[in-house]
Amino acid sequence: LGQGRRIVLHASNFRPVKNIDGVIRTFHRIQSEVPANLLLVGEGPELPRARELVDTLGLSERVFFLGIQDAIDELLAQSDLLLQPSEHESFGLTPLEAMATGVPVVLTNRGGTVELVESGVSGFLADPEDVAGMARWAIDLLREPDRWRAVSEAARRRAVERFAQDAMVDRYLDFYRK
Repeated sequence: LGQGRRIVLHASNFRPVKNIDGVIRTFHRIQSEVPANLLLVGEGPELPRARELVDTLGLSERVFFLGIQDAIDELLAQSDLLLQPSEHESFGLTPLEAMATGVPVVLTNRGGTVELVESGVSGFLADPEDVAGMARWAIDLLREPDRWRAVSEAARRRAVERFAQDAMVDRYLDFYRK
């Protein structure tokens, strides 16, 4: 599947709020500068529209629709970047799992994902309409191994230190005590 290409992953329920058009349009820019494939994981009402856009943009040889997957951790382990530019996200378990795996993320700056990432350090936060900005960050990461490695390490460290089970339990207990 990779064939020497970088792997960009998006996983969602393909509802309008997940901004699938933004994912595909961002990837269109990415693959024009970096040899890459896009893995789309999940199903939902926007899936037919996503397939149509992929065909319209001539990406059918670079975009793979994988449907619902139980072993997302295995896909993350093979990925170079997670792209989740939702119009709004309550928290973002998949991005947190990606970060814990050391996969850099480009996420929406709307909603709970702003708690996950220190933008520019452990990932990137963007307006979901900023396709050019998301693509620029992704291209820079995918082209520069040292930068990718630094963001990967920072993402993993942030996920483990701030969101590990023990740390979260302590934070909740402290919150309830207050």
